[in-house]
Amino acid sequence: MKVFRLIRSKPATAVYNMALDEKIFNQYLLDGIPVLRVYGWSSPSFTYGFSQRPEDSLDLSKCAKDGIEVVKRITWPEGFFCS
Repeated sequence: MKVFRLIRSKPATAVYNMALDEKIFNQYLLDGIPVLRVYGWSSPSFTYGFSQRPEDSLDLSKCAKDGIEVVKRITWPEGFFCS
C-alpha cells in the first residue's frame, strides 16, 4: 500500500502558503513520505518560481497598491532531482 499525507489547508496568505510548502518539502526530504496539499489564497496573489523575475511580467508597484501579494515559491532548477 502506498502511503502519503493529505493536508487540507484553509485559505491563507501567499507568504504563509509558500512557507508551509517549504516546510512540507523539507519534511519529505527527511522521511520520504509524499504529500498532497490542497490549499487556497485568502487574497489575490502571484507566486513565481526559481528562474522567474516578477518584475519582467508584473507592475510590482501596482500589485502593492492593489494588495496583491508577490511571493517566490519553492522550485528547483531543471534536473535537480534527477540522479
